[in-house]
Amino acid sequence: MPAPSKPEIFATLNATCIKPDNQLSLFPEAPINNTCNEYWLYSDLHNLYGELLFPTQPSFSAHIWQNMVMPRTQEPTRTFPKLQPTDIDFYNNHVALITHPYTLDNHHFKHAKDFKISRYACWCMSRNNPNMIFSRTYFIAPIINPHMSFDQMNTYCYHFARVHLREQLSRQEKRINAIVYKHDGNFHDFKKLTTIALFGDTPDIILNQNGLSTNSKKPLADYMGAATLFERTRALEQAICKISHTPNITKTQIYDITCTALSHARNRTIQNMHINPANDIFQIPVQKAQSLLMQTERDFINKYAFQKTR
Repeated sequence: MPAPSKPEIFATLNATCIKPDNQLSLFPEAPINNTCNEYWLYSDLHNLYGELLFPTQPSFSAHIWQNMVMPRTQEPTRTFPKLQPTDIDFYNNHVALITHPYTLDNHHFKHAKDFKISRYACWCMSRNNPNMIFSRTYFIAPIINPHMSFDQMNTYCYHFARVHLREQLSRQEKRINAIVYKHDGNFHDFKKLTTIALFGDTPDIILNQNGLSTNSKKPLADYMGAATLFERTRALEQAICKISHTPNITKTQIYDITCTALSHARNRTIQNMHINPANDIFQIPVQKAQSLLMQTERDFINKYAFQKTR
């Protein structure tokens, strides 16, 4: 099934969120006995995200659930820093088995097993998948603004997406720089040519026209928006692939292949996303966006990680 759109995710998660009776108390912001004051059903999440993220036959094993929600990367990274507490009984606290009638993939079941999943559990699973950045933003949104609109959430999502995309770009930049170094290329010339290919101008001019200091030690990529980071990464991947399949390649050919790929990326960004890379620049570097995300998620953990669905 096709990936759900952001408006579809926002509308569906709002509509399928279940609030138990304690939400009707005089103090709805303080769950009674630290119990979860909202949850989602596994069947609804499966119908929204599909088989890949939420398999039709969920596991009843506590060990499998624990593995599903903990970070899949062995070492903490910029996108997946070590945040989640490892000492909670995740299965017994955040997942509850129930039996009820529901629809799964347009098939109606009168009496079948399903799971209640807490907001924290939903965040854990979305955090493990970079393609679920909007959902990740949705689940931590109450920490930022309990009444956040779709447009506000989409703005936060765009900034948070920069964190993961900048990490991806760094890996491709290291690969292409190693190729240039191997062929005795000039890094200053290569950087200038590739920047012009993507932005239409030199790095200093791009920084100046966006009100950024040219004396900054941070590279231009740290200020790029998510759309441009994505297209630049894809262009470098394509260039590296073509370079690796070109026999007896020269330094000039490497420059030409890379610049051509970046020029195509510039055109795609303008035509498909209606964003000019030269304007997709932010005053806030990606490191600050990362700090905001990490602090928000720490606050989220402090509030939701030790709640219980049962």
